[in-house]
Amino acid sequence: LVKPMMPEGGMFILLDVTATGLGGEEFAWELLREEKVAVMPGTSFGDQAAGFLRISLTVPEDVLATAMERVAALASRLAAKG
Repeated sequence: LVKPMMPEGGMFILLDVTATGLGGEEFAWELLREEKVAVMPGTSFGDQAAGFLRISLTVPEDVLATAMERVAALASRLAAKG
């Protein structure tokens, strides 16, 4: 449902959330409210990234794994509302 854009280098990935029906900013706020995960909406880096989230890879692997499980949970709930 959500699709990562793997970086060629660096410590961030972009995650396409357009299939959830929300823009990146809306999804980021819902993710913070419902799942307690903080990410940057793509629009923070320009309008061309409106349907994306920017996710930092600088946290410990277990923290990142938990955060991604929470992203997937929110995306699944949004898809079910459809």
